Amino acid sequence: MKNEFMDNKLTEFLINHEKARKLTSSEVTYDRFVYDSDYSPMYISNESGIFRPLNPLLQQDWSKKVFINLFRTDISSRYSTKPVVMDIGSGTGFPTFHISDIAEKVYSVDYSSELQNFAERNKIEFCTKNVEIVNAKGEELPFCDNSMDCVIMSHYLEFTYDPIRALSELSRVLKPNGYLVGLTSNWKQAINRVFGHLDRDVIHYPLLRAEVKELKGERLLKYRVCTLNPHFEKTFYLKIAEHKHLELLAEVINEGRLNMAIAILSELDIEYIQFAICRQFDEQSIMKIYSDCGFDMITMHGVRVPIQDFIQGLLTDEDCDFDYFSQNFDKLARHMVRIVRSTSPIYGFDMYVVVKNMKS
Repeated sequence: MKNEFMDNKLTEFLINHEKARKLTSSEVTYDRFVYDSDYSPMYISNESGIFRPLNPLLQQDWSKKVFINLFRTDISSRYSTKPVVMDIGSGTGFPTFHISDIAEKVYSVDYSSELQNFAERNKIEFCTKNVEIVNAKGEELPFCDNSMDCVIMSHYLEFTYDPIRALSELSRVLKPNGYLVGLTSNWKQAINRVFGHLDRDVIHYPLLRAEVKELKGERLLKYRVCTLNPHFEKTFYLKIAEHKHLELLAEVINEGRLNMAIAILSELDIEYIQFAICRQFDEQSIMKIYSDCGFDMITMHGVRVPIQDFIQGLLTDEDCDFDYFSQNFDKLARHMVRIVRSTSPIYGFDMYVVVKNMKS
């Protein structure tokens, strides 16, 4: 109980610090997906915002390649003619530009105008004429009822503040019996795999992580609160005017020594705080939220972990022919799609779902 109280005190301190300016969720998204080193290699190549060629020797590129093939095969197999597709929360244009050739038109929808600047550059790079980039919130879409044949999303639902309202809006613009195809994080699986040594019936307080990073020439502390129960995540970027105690702060946060962390934070001149909210679903909660919003679950598979296990096995195989491995990137990725489709939804940090809009 004491630890939970201290975690709440630290979070409250960060949010309410008098010298901090709380930024909007869309502003935070710029850093999370464009500049965060954990994400940017998957989505863009450099500051120009152009998608780079996928590298067969990088595990994250295999994930992206398999994701693309999953989207493409489901869209192609479920529509006899090219459908009108909306990619909600598309950011820099993933997977918009990778499915545009099998669609009549694709609306690439995101609320972050900065990310859409990168999408515009990718539109030029891909020479696509049937993609329209739309700035809009998922909860307030500027489209008529029943105007979309298909909706796709890659890790959108976790980042909306009101997922019920967002799904209801997607149902509104999606035609009856239209399909929604999406990727969503499986937080329960992540906890079981990464934090399996913890007694999760006892550990109710956040696990804290921190790292120092450079962002646009500024030195920031990236601070993440990873709450096990309820499944919730917050990411803070702290801009520190004085660097005193910065490394010590990261160290004590990692150790979970929250009372000392609060004491150190009180000595720092914090100019602003950014935080993003990421709702973490498991297979039961994702099935329920779709059902509550009038969607029928068609299929759900675990991804990423089977992909990573498969690729890691190839990379560590002494008899693996890397020339063959690289030259047959497309073929092996299509084989991975078949492996993913045979997995259970609890096998993987992400879930790939296909649901049908059952509204009358």
